[in-house]
Amino acid sequence: MVLGLSWIYGSTDTETLINIRKTAEELGKIAPLLYDRETLNVKTDSSLFVDTHYHLNPDGRRTRTSELVEQFKAADIK
Repeated sequence: MVLGLSWIYGSTDTETLINIRKTAEELGKIAPLLYDRETLNVKTDSSLFVDTHYHLNPDGRRTRTSELVEQFKAADIK
């Protein structure tokens, strides 16, 4: 099993990032976790999303999929 943090359109304020880091730490105890350690998968470009903080548009899905492929390769999960 491998887990991945979703991309979200949101704020990069300190409280949000602290909460996401805590979530990542806890999920990482369960299984390998894929996410961007710099951005914590928080995106500030609304053009990647459709109707909510979580629903990616086609361009966002292509970008996210490419990122996941690279993260899987780097993780060397067996």
